[in-house]
Amino acid sequence: KDKALDMINNGFIPSAFGLNIKVTLKGTLETNRVSTPYEDGKLFFDQSIYCDSIDYEVEYEASDLKQGLKTFKNFLKDHNVPYQVGKHKIDRVYEKLGI
Repeated sequence: KDKALDMINNGFIPSAFGLNIKVTLKGTLETNRVSTPYEDGKLFFDQSIYCDSIDYEVEYEASDLKQGLKTFKNFLKDHNVPYQVGKHKIDRVYEKLGI
């Protein structure tokens, strides 16, 4: 518990896990998320802040994949938002950092 609290307050410390490695901070990622129920699922609106960039994404979570995808695509169409499969947030950070 003490090691976990220390990492929460001070960051990751490899020696806490018996690791003898050097860890350097390359970048940060902050995500602000709001969610709301929508039809048979839940909509998520994310704002991601990293490397002097801000981007946004919309996600939809449903228990049935086929119906959920249909509902989500209709939502996007109704709001004139093109459907596209996005990259994971961490991949966007790595790409921006050139890693």
